[in-house]
Amino acid sequence: MKTLRIALAAPLALLSIPLAADAQIPDDGLALWLDADDAATLTVDGGTGTLTQWDDKSGNGFHATQANGDRQPLVEASAIGGKPAVRFDSTGPGDLFSDGLEIDPGLNLGRPYTAYIVDRYWGEVKGRTLQGQGQNWLIGKWGGNHAHFTGAWVARNAGIPAATGEAVISEGMGGVQTSEWAQGGFDIGGNASAGFPGNLQIGVTDAGGNPPFDEPSQADVAEVIVYNRLLDDPGREDVHAYLGDKYGLPATDPEHAARVVAFTGADAGEGLDFEGTFVAAVNARGPGGFTIGDATFTDDTGIITSENEILAWFPAAFQIDGQADTDLNEMMRSIRWTNSQNGGMDDVAIAVPGLSAGKVYKVQMLFADAATARHCGVVIEGDRVFPDFALAGYTGTAADTGVALVFRFKAAD
Repeated sequence: MKTLRIALAAPLALLSIPLAADAQIPDDGLALWLDADDAATLTVDGGTGTLTQWDDKSGNGFHATQANGDRQPLVEASAIGGKPAVRFDSTGPGDLFSDGLEIDPGLNLGRPYTAYIVDRYWGEVKGRTLQGQGQNWLIGKWGGNHAHFTGAWVARNAGIPAATGEAVISEGMGGVQTSEWAQGGFDIGGNASAGFPGNLQIGVTDAGGNPPFDEPSQADVAEVIVYNRLLDDPGREDVHAYLGDKYGLPATDPEHAARVVAFTGADAGEGLDFEGTFVAAVNARGPGGFTIGDATFTDDTGIITSENEILAWFPAAFQIDGQADTDLNEMMRSIRWTNSQNGGMDDVAIAVPGLSAGKVYKVQMLFADAATARHCGVVIEGDRVFPDFALAGYTGTAADTGVALVFRFKAAD
């Protein structure tokens, strides 16, 4: 049985087109920026040709350095999209010559954060790329996979297999309650793990041969961008467009850009997006006539179809500090589910009114359920957005937290 409490809102959100090659990434909260395409930031030993320092372009002075000549990487002139990258080499764990760069310990990154890395494996030694020095945190690569780890694997598996030579844009987002992982702007998944980066390194830097996470790589790293805040959607689009255009890699596709956030109430800063021009806002089964933010919710008059429905299920336990929270708490009592095992319908189906074919919209679906065993798939306009959406993975088992799945799509009809 698929059981979920759901409310649907669809604000119009026509997306910006990919930016030109001179696109600028956001400055606010920029903590670290390593760019191998900027030769002025690379200090190379004239005798050995190895890299001793990779300068931080953020202006914070958090340079990446390596004093041990045995562990200094090289610079590959044409690695990813014809652009240079820093090339790290190793024969595997225990190798005293494994390459690595230590990022200035003045950067001690907690939560929130947003981190990007453009990297690839160039050889068969497939460990980590960007990782914490003392914290078990990583983004980019692990064990032959594209991966993000924040005390637990972000998404339901350890990662996605990373073929040798396959470069991607990886994005990790750490909020107060949730961790998210995306590639090229497309959401891979998330959970409620709360590990944080702390001090950072690329590859392995410990000269003693026994660093805490001795999983080096044969990998190329072209760019690292880290923020000490969660970027909003426009900021994320700017970074993805900049990196995608620069390296010729898939970036934010305006028809397939998703994210998941946990929310704790209806007020600004509590996780929900109620700004914009709403073309539809519907309470699943429950009564309408109330407004949250800029969305005025209506009764469900046949927009949502399902085999079973309950108007007054157990409410979420959001902290109530105003009418908007009261309305949201009441709305989250409405649930819909199907029971296909008994010959019933396969799906809870939603037909959003008022859309124009060919236009791009943003849909925000709200879920609240503390049961850890409940999962559902989500399909929008024929695209399987989430094959296995387990909302408890984003909230733990806390009943006072909801989950919003936000997805952008082009309407077919």
